[in-house]
Amino acid sequence: HGEGKKWYLNASNYAAELFTEASRASARNVLGNLSTEPVRMAEPPPVWDRAVRMLPGVAQWVASSHQKDVHWGQVVPIEDALAVVDLTDWVVRLPCVCRSNTIGDRDARYCFGIGIGPTEEPWRTFWTGFLDPALSVETLTREQAREALSELDKKGAMHSVWTFKSPYIGGLCNCDRDCGAWRAQIQHSYQVMFRSEYVARIDPDACSGCRRCMRQCLFGAVTHSLTQGKCGIDERACYGCGVCRAACERGAISLLPRAESRAAAGIWGA
Repeated sequence: HGEGKKWYLNASNYAAELFTEASRASARNVLGNLSTEPVRMAEPPPVWDRAVRMLPGVAQWVASSHQKDVHWGQVVPIEDALAVVDLTDWVVRLPCVCRSNTIGDRDARYCFGIGIGPTEEPWRTFWTGFLDPALSVETLTREQAREALSELDKKGAMHSVWTFKSPYIGGLCNCDRDCGAWRAQIQHSYQVMFRSEYVARIDPDACSGCRRCMRQCLFGAVTHSLTQGKCGIDERACYGCGVCRAACERGAISLLPRAESRAAAGIWGA
């Protein structure tokens, strides 16, 4: 995370020089040799739970340190996801590896490959042998990518940027509870991504208490008071993805910088 500096909006992290280094490791080496059959993706090996119980701090530190080096993410709100698209030269849409493994949908196109350079072909080569050969990788215009992201935001998909051999940023993902990153981080406390640079906040005067935002939230960060008939945000639980805003018909939810939150400043992990 960039402590407010938004490292993912630094063009140098998308540079061709970094891609060259990242491409020395195939996608399989970065992400693992994933089966095309539905599996319980992102579950740690059996020894993981035992290690966490015995030495929780050490086990999580070792796992997260390795993850940061090879494949790491940070949650971003829709505004920053669109800014990332505007920063890059090309965008391709490809089937989601997570959903292929967790629910067996091998053509769920929620993932975007991104980069700076004259062509996306090297990036396509990077994925050779990883995706199902029968599936295509679509090239999108910048406007098409923006429209697709906006639609996914309305549906409640959490946006995140991802490195491939850090610090090269090559992916922009749109996740829900079917995704490996969410399951690893939320269900197993296996940290694979940082929270966003923001937290959500609800204006109680504008809130109707309809709870639509509560249903939209992937992190259980939205609370509801029966006495007041209003919703609120547990800022310590909030990942700052901002998709709760899309569910609010009254525009009662806004994002503020995480650094300005007394409760959530400095909270970046699981």
